[in-house]
Amino acid sequence: MLQAEFEVCTECGNLHMEGGAGPEHIDSCAVCDGRLDDVELDDLVGL
Repeated sequence: MLQAEFEVCTECGNLHMEGGAGPEHIDSCAVCDGRLDDVELDDLVGL
């Protein structure tokens, strides 16, 4: 199982991954500096 959390930017829609191979903590979007909201993996793949 993937040990990471996914967050999506509410401004531009860019997907970020926290933990796993990504950074441990992300404060804002790397692309537009917008706000991030948690998103579940099931929501991303449409299960």
